[in-house]
Amino acid sequence: MKKWLPSLILPLLGSSLYAGHGVDNNWSFLAEFVYMRRSELSNKVLAKDPNDPTCHNGCTTLSVLNSEKLVQDFDFEPGVRVGLSFIQDVKSTYEATFMYVWEWESSKSFSDPDGDIFYPFHNPNYTVDYADASEVNASYRSHYYTFELNYWRNVCRRKKDYFSVSGIFGLRYVNLDESCRLVYFSGSDKSNYNTWTKNDIIGVQLGGNFEMNPLPHFSMDLTAKAGLGYNRAANRVLLQDQNNTVILRKYGEEHWQDVVFADAAGALGYQVRPNFNVHAGYEVFFVSGVALAPEQYTNSSALHDRHFNRRGFVIIHGLFVGFNYDF
Repeated sequence: MKKWLPSLILPLLGSSLYAGHGVDNNWSFLAEFVYMRRSELSNKVLAKDPNDPTCHNGCTTLSVLNSEKLVQDFDFEPGVRVGLSFIQDVKSTYEATFMYVWEWESSKSFSDPDGDIFYPFHNPNYTVDYADASEVNASYRSHYYTFELNYWRNVCRRKKDYFSVSGIFGLRYVNLDESCRLVYFSGSDKSNYNTWTKNDIIGVQLGGNFEMNPLPHFSMDLTAKAGLGYNRAANRVLLQDQNNTVILRKYGEEHWQDVVFADAAGALGYQVRPNFNVHAGYEVFFVSGVALAPEQYTNSSALHDRHFNRRGFVIIHGLFVGFNYDF
C-alpha cells in the first residue's frame, strides 16, 4: 500500500465496457483507476510446531505458518488500465487495453523459545536448521499485468438502444511473477529456502456484453469472457542449510502449461456528454494452470528433487472507476 499514492495523481481512467458509445466518432480513449486484490485457492504448509501455544484444544495439523495466511494479508492494491478503440461502424469495434497493478506483498513470522519449529520434510534428519528452529519468517510477493486485443460485434447500437447485446472475440496476454522467501533461525544460524516463479500466458477468448439503458444518460453493463491458452511457466528454487553455508537444492525449470482463464465485470455508467462517459464497477479475473511461488516448496528429502508445480489457481478481483472519451 505504500506505493499507491502516485496512482492518485494519474487521470482516472476508463473501461472497455464503454467503448463505442459515440457512433459519430471513430476513436475512443479508455482509461481507468483500478483497486485490486489477489486471492489463492490452495494452501501450502511452511512451518509446523507441536507446541504451538495458540492451540488451546490441540491441533491436528501442527501448522503455524502457511501460504493461506500470507495471501490473506494481501491488501487491495491500486493500478491503472488504459486503452484505445477504433469504432468502424455501429456494429464493429476493435479495442486494445492494458492493465497494470502494483505489487502485492505480505510477511508473517512465528517464534518458539523452546526451539520446536520445523519444516515438514519427509526425513527429519535431511536438514539441520529446519528441524529445531526458534523462529521462522516468511515473505511473499506477487505482481500482475495483462494486455488484451478484442473485436466487439454489436447486435444493437450501444448507448443508443434500450438493450444492447455484443459478442467479443480476442487475444489475451497475462504476466504473473512471484517470489517467496522462507527464513529459519536455529541457534545462531539463519538459513533460507527461497522460490521464484514466472508465468507468461497467451490465449484466445470469447465472451459477450449485455447493456441496458433504462434512463436517459444512465447505463448498466454486464460483461463476461472465457479463454484457453498456454503458459510458459518457469521456477527457481534455492534451499540452503547450516547458516547458508550448504546448498541442498538449487535448480530452475521451464515448461509449457495449458491454462484456462475467465473474467466478469459489472458497471454503472453516466453519459455526461455525447462523447464523454464516467462509470464505476467491480470485476473478477480467474486463471488456472499457473506456477505459484509457495507451491514450489516440497516436503521431499531426495537430493536431486526438481519439484515444479504448474497447477495453481489465482483469483484477482476489485473495483474500477474512470471515464471514456470518444473523438
